[in-house]
Amino acid sequence: MQDIRLEEKMRNLAASYIYQDAVSSLLLLLVSVTEDMEKGEQALPFPIHEDILTLKKEVLDMLITLEDKLGTEEEERSALLEKCVAMKEKLFSIYETVCSYTSQCNLLMTVAGDEICLRKYKEEKISGDGVDWSLFYADCRAFLESSESIWEKQNRMGMLLGCLPMRVAREKYYGKIQDSLRMAFAGQSKEFIEKSLRSFLYFSAPTDNTLYGKYFPEIAEWLQKKTQILPYKLENEELKELYDELTGLAESLGEIQDYFDCLFHDIQSLILLLYLTFNFAELTEGDSAHADLYYTICEFIKGEADETEREAYLEVLNERLERALVPVLDKANDIYGEAQKLLQKAENTEAFSEDTQKMLFSMEFIRECFYIELEEALFDVRFVEELPPASEEEKERLFAEFIQKTRAYLETLPPTVRKAAMRNLSGALPSSDSVEDMMAHLINIVDETISPEEKAVIVNKIGTVFEENGYEPIVSEAETEEGHDSCGCGHDHHHGDSCGCGHNHHHGDSCGCGHDHHHGDNCGCGHDHHHE
Repeated sequence: MQDIRLEEKMRNLAASYIYQDAVSSLLLLLVSVTEDMEKGEQALPFPIHEDILTLKKEVLDMLITLEDKLGTEEEERSALLEKCVAMKEKLFSIYETVCSYTSQCNLLMTVAGDEICLRKYKEEKISGDGVDWSLFYADCRAFLESSESIWEKQNRMGMLLGCLPMRVAREKYYGKIQDSLRMAFAGQSKEFIEKSLRSFLYFSAPTDNTLYGKYFPEIAEWLQKKTQILPYKLENEELKELYDELTGLAESLGEIQDYFDCLFHDIQSLILLLYLTFNFAELTEGDSAHADLYYTICEFIKGEADETEREAYLEVLNERLERALVPVLDKANDIYGEAQKLLQKAENTEAFSEDTQKMLFSMEFIRECFYIELEEALFDVRFVEELPPASEEEKERLFAEFIQKTRAYLETLPPTVRKAAMRNLSGALPSSDSVEDMMAHLINIVDETISPEEKAVIVNKIGTVFEENGYEPIVSEAETEEGHDSCGCGHDHHHGDSCGCGHNHHHGDSCGCGHDHHHGDNCGCGHDHHHE
């Protein structure tokens, strides 16, 4: 029989955790405001569109009236909650364009980086001539066969495909992509497939987004111009300059992503505070300093404190906020840890009362909302399990639309860039081939590769995939005796962040969009849409 005292303790812990997260949400909102004050008006390296500034202003307006809003009746509170959810959806739609820019930037970095790598190999006379190919192929096969599930095996085949030069007729290529989509989304609902493919379009056809170029148009224009450059025609200095410019853009995109992530968390905090039933007095009753901090920051937002006073007090305010926030976060984590230990002792949580189960569900829901990141939320494609699987007709229509949009975009690219994009798409999807077919294709590609430096690049990329997936390559007896630290195929892959040219090419399991679509099986398609 379930211990009644254990259930009561679980209920109390869940309630305490929810309260601590609510207090944390309020304090984190205040921290975000002070961080913005420190950055000043020039928060980003590019002009910020009015739509984004409006979202920022709506958050601040909501914050300075939060005390009153938390005391409103349920109907008005629900309306405010809906407004915040709409703000979040608006943020998502804007941020999708940033994902598209990131995808294009990563693709161009890959193309430019590959050219740098080839030239570096030629200069240093690094080639695939010394590779023990039989050992290398044995490694590739063992890498695939060591997969713990059929999904992992299919995904690993996709990763290897993403390392190989694109030498396949286009019709056959798109047929393979369609087969991969059928495999990835077998048994999934129409809604699930639609949202997943929309996410994939961020990198397979980034300019297809109707908002492309509206936000940060300078980035869109620059990327469109650079996409037409052919790296192999550039002089060494020009190639280095291009790569450095792309690296600089990648850093700027990182700043933009951080800016959006902060805004996302601000909106999430408002959603949590409105979703829960605490009023302002209840949120601040544990520490009077919390209310003082809120009132002080509201004065700053309203402009009631002059510039000199604000600058002088900002550092002190940040220190006070940190002293207030850290203990609350620590207490929340301690409570959650205690609750998890207690749950492990429970014989059957389904035997808990309905109220207790609702409280536990709320605790997990609140925790997820509190910690989820912007990209994780954007790529979250979970739906209610009761949704029926899509019909074959619906799936084929969605796949055909996806391929048509992808193909239309790829046809606008120069051959070198297009092939790299096609290779990235293959690498981002589970392969529908058998291991035998995959190995035959790999061996054929290597045999057809005339340049010894290109063969070395293939070995390097696959070696990086091995490393990133924790695969320990086979080591020959000679290498064991010599203590050689290679992947076991008799050739140094230049593992790590680069191929030896000093640049990160974004090789490995990235499709070029900056997100990992391989690890995990939350959605059943073998792709992890919950990026952490």
